[in-house]
Amino acid sequence: MGRKPGPALRAITLLASGTALGQLIAIGAMPLITRIYSPAEYGVLGLFSSVVVIAGSVAGLKYDAAVILPARNGDGNRIAIGLFVISILSVAISSAILLLFLIASQFFGGGLLVSMGHWALLLPVGTFAAGVSLSFTALATRAGEFSRLSHLPPLQKGASVVVQIGGGLLGVGVGGLLVGALLQSFVSIGLLARGRLKSVLLVALSFRGTGELRGVAHRYRDFPSVNAPTALLNSLAWNSQIFLLALFYTPDELGMFSLAMGMVGLPLNVILTAVSQVYLRESADRKSRPDRARFLWVRVLVGLLLLSVPIFVGLVLFCRYLVVPIFGSAWSLTEMIALALLPILWGRFVTTTLTTTFTVYRRQVWMLVWQVFAVLVTSAAYLLGGANGLRIDETVALASWATLPVYLAIIPLSLRAMSLGVVRS
Repeated sequence: MGRKPGPALRAITLLASGTALGQLIAIGAMPLITRIYSPAEYGVLGLFSSVVVIAGSVAGLKYDAAVILPARNGDGNRIAIGLFVISILSVAISSAILLLFLIASQFFGGGLLVSMGHWALLLPVGTFAAGVSLSFTALATRAGEFSRLSHLPPLQKGASVVVQIGGGLLGVGVGGLLVGALLQSFVSIGLLARGRLKSVLLVALSFRGTGELRGVAHRYRDFPSVNAPTALLNSLAWNSQIFLLALFYTPDELGMFSLAMGMVGLPLNVILTAVSQVYLRESADRKSRPDRARFLWVRVLVGLLLLSVPIFVGLVLFCRYLVVPIFGSAWSLTEMIALALLPILWGRFVTTTLTTTFTVYRRQVWMLVWQVFAVLVTSAAYLLGGANGLRIDETVALASWATLPVYLAIIPLSLRAMSLGVVRS
């Protein structure tokens, strides 16, 4: 009789199933959405989403990433709630600062308001929702609520698709795309806060003034000082691409790049989120037992390598033969851009989960240095390609192949971090 799958594998399977259903909903709606909206409108969505992802990833100063680490006992759970509260407060302050910046920019040349119009005022809303969603996701991951987390992708994609199609049919224009995208974070908050909000508030109110919260914040001070800059650089490395491309290419080309990213990049990122959530929790539990931690690391790496083969073969075939029939002839350049993205997407797919090792073993400085190098390589490649008049797909391919070795360096670095053990604060 075969061995039953372990809890980590069951959790990954559960999350991946929810992810697959969510992506089926999104892919099923894409042929209609790309015929309702123009490539230029999709380009605005790409710019908007990139700002929200970049700002939302660090709005909580990465205290959300620390929620998983305290021991799962009375004191540890209380500390975790304290970290959650600190994260939410940080998100609120960061979103308010972004709003003030946008208002001020209206009087000094417009800035983002010029390219996005009045829809740019939704950026603080998106940042706040994304940051709060990350904080609640951290609590759910800590509690091992993978069944609830698996329900998120189909609900998020379903709500988003309904609003985007409805907005397009009603003639709302790009606003339909933006509001539909924002709705995903609010769906996440609504589902994850249900049944938890009251207990979280009770624990949060039990803290003795701000002094105790400041003590918790100080204990995990490496997260805002190191994890937050690292997360910012990580977001910039992936989401600043569209801003660099905007210097050299047309709005229609930016829209096709955004579709390519969403078509082949976002589904992989959602799968990696599922795997990373489980790996982070399991790795944190095993960090005091090096042999078990190393065994988990090897299993995850080998599993991702094996899983990448059918996934990326399927993506190549999809890009070559199905993009134009599904999305329409107006989006034909998307095929070449998507193929150009595949090398770096493969590198991210294999190594992104392993980066959580640096968080568990408190080696975030290593990740920060790596991120600086990754951003420099990626940005240089995009600027080089654009400045030399390469086609957009050629520039994307140049950046993709140039950055691939940088991502593969995560493998030996994360193994070394694990072998050295936890840094004591």
